[in-house]
Amino acid sequence: MARQSVDAKREASKTRASEREKKDEAYLERAKANRERALDFRVRARQSKEAFIAERKEKVKSERCATGGGSLGGLLAAETKARILRMNRKSVAESYKHRFVSKKEEQEWEASTLRRLGQPLGQQSSARGALVLRSARLLTRSHSARAERKQSRV
Repeated sequence: MARQSVDAKREASKTRASEREKKDEAYLERAKANRERALDFRVRARQSKEAFIAERKEKVKSERCATGGGSLGGLLAAETKARILRMNRKSVAESYKHRFVSKKEEQEWEASTLRRLGQPLGQQSSARGALVLRSARLLTRSHSARAERKQSRV
């Protein structure tokens, strides 16, 4: 009976060892297949990257030819410079508009009764007239802005 028990344990041990070997072999086969798949993926990725870079280089060459041989950076710099100049001209026009009176506003001021009230009789002071003209323009604008705000509330 003891002999049978030892033989059974030996058989069970051999069975477990063979099952473990089969599992290890299956694991190694899966690992080998995964490694091959990863290497194949890396090769395909490298080829794809090289193709993409070559395509991009070709596109840049064609753009350079389309811009008359100049570099793309030169074209972008020219566009940026033109945009900045447009913004500067617009800024100067805005500041000129806010500092000086237009012909229409000047004519309105000349025809207004407020101008006549601001000057003493018989006195034509150009410096004072310009100052009063600017003040009147600012007053007129502030009154019109208030009227617009009132209209928007209603």
